[in-house]
Amino acid sequence: MAKIKSIEHFRVKPRWLFVKVTDDEGRFGWGEGTLEGHSLAVEGALDEIITRIIGYEADDIEHIWQTVWRLGFYRGGPVFMSALSGIDIALWDLKGRKLGVPVHQLLGGKVRQKVQVYAWIGGDRPSDVEAAAKERIAQGLKCIKMNATEDVNWLDSPAVLQSCVERLKQVKALGLDAGLDFHGRLHRPMAKQLAKALEPYQPLFIEEPLLCEHPEAIKQLSEQTTIPIAFGERLYSRWDIKRFLEDSSVDILQPDIAHAGGISETKRIANMAEAYDVAIAPHCPLGPIALAASLQVAVSIPNFVIQEMSLGMHYNTEAGDIDLNSYLVDKTVFDIKEGYVAAPCMPGLGIDIDEDLVRKISKETEPWQPKEFFGPDGSIQYPVVSLFIPNADPQSLLGEVLAEQSATTTYSINCPAGRTNSTECGMGPGLFLTAAPTTVEYLISAEADNIYNHVVCDMTDLPTGAYTCTDTVTGKGASTPGTSTSTVPWDQISLLPVTITSTADAVVATLSTPTTTPPITTAPDTTPSTPAAPGGETSPPAATASPTPMAGIAGRSRPTSLVLACAVVQGLVGLL
Repeated sequence: MAKIKSIEHFRVKPRWLFVKVTDDEGRFGWGEGTLEGHSLAVEGALDEIITRIIGYEADDIEHIWQTVWRLGFYRGGPVFMSALSGIDIALWDLKGRKLGVPVHQLLGGKVRQKVQVYAWIGGDRPSDVEAAAKERIAQGLKCIKMNATEDVNWLDSPAVLQSCVERLKQVKALGLDAGLDFHGRLHRPMAKQLAKALEPYQPLFIEEPLLCEHPEAIKQLSEQTTIPIAFGERLYSRWDIKRFLEDSSVDILQPDIAHAGGISETKRIANMAEAYDVAIAPHCPLGPIALAASLQVAVSIPNFVIQEMSLGMHYNTEAGDIDLNSYLVDKTVFDIKEGYVAAPCMPGLGIDIDEDLVRKISKETEPWQPKEFFGPDGSIQYPVVSLFIPNADPQSLLGEVLAEQSATTTYSINCPAGRTNSTECGMGPGLFLTAAPTTVEYLISAEADNIYNHVVCDMTDLPTGAYTCTDTVTGKGASTPGTSTSTVPWDQISLLPVTITSTADAVVATLSTPTTTPPITTAPDTTPSTPAAPGGETSPPAATASPTPMAGIAGRSRPTSLVLACAVVQGLVGLL
């Protein structure tokens, strides 16, 4: 029998980690061990595992799995299990290709002909959610998942509850089912209130309302609500999941095949859950190999309900032109028809990877790291995976720069006094929360042109649908130095494509903007002008952006590397 000859791993954009196993007869299989923000750690674990299993018979998948699991005193956890997942998936792909059958035939055959799928939508206001949901409908989806809330405190305003309800109502009104993802951001007091507020509107599930580190709180919540509770992406084996099945605190398990031991362990988890009448909805906001592997399990288990996919997800748009299908030879294998993807029928995982592209992109892909976010009191908050910035009034936000510069301009975003590096600046391009919880402050500079913008936005009136920004423009290159104030309605917020890179003491933002700025409607100036900066010019009158419909995050036509939307009172929404 053929033995394992080599195992390679490839870090590729946007934040995925692919694994290729080749046997001594030249056959190969592809796997995925993506663990966002920890790719270097997984690569290190892979390097250690690889030295131990080279020369093993590639067909002996279970023996290899058990050997890796038991090879040391320490086992489990996201890093180790993601490395094991990548190898396991690749071995199943190799074996299926060798035998000329889909992997699901090796798992007992299929129990369904197609797989129901859902995809993520972004947006932090009901209007944003509605636009993005319509884009998903156009793609053939019948169900979506979305952020349930902005950042939430231990105890928070009733407005937080209403905002969450409004998001769900907007989507349900379009005829979509919706799961709400809390990312474990809630604490027990708010989780109870939100579950009760959402019950009349029947979300498909609430995902990670509490962190899995609090099993007693999850158990209590499950007894208080009729909404199905879903979690499992941060549980990595059947041993992690066992207690939640035994205490009946989970309704829908969401193992991630790239974290939970690959196809072998995910199938065992599903079989185990069936004995407790618990459904399986595999988590997968990752790459095409993880999705293909998930589909193989999905068609072979009776308690499967729905599959996540990352098509058009804001994670992917950070990498520009890279999306779920980019590394596939046949880009139609995940086509959606009336909310379903057809059961895979080709050998192995049912996909062919463009290896030349993988090798090319891997040479230029740096490890992806989540951005830190420090709250108003200086404490670390939840990490973010997308950067958000309001851009309803580009003339106010960037002074005269957008109108005068070429299509691509680089801006160095410097930190204010007391914040010495890009980490302390907080969330993204010069954006951080000041001590006042209802204020967002920016410091933006275009050093090459000697233009500096200091923008302070008062978020107090957010519940009424607007915020007010004061922009102080200084520097010799500023054509209109001084201070201006504008009030920006939410429905006039548009998207701005930006690429962010960090240095030791600054964040550099590269804007890909039109050569002409959106039209600006200038209101009569009824207030005294603010004293001018050196140069003698007075401040411009208040300006308000012309109405621009919100572009859906999933459906924008301009190439962007970030998803940029509006800032929120408590912080910026990131993780999915």
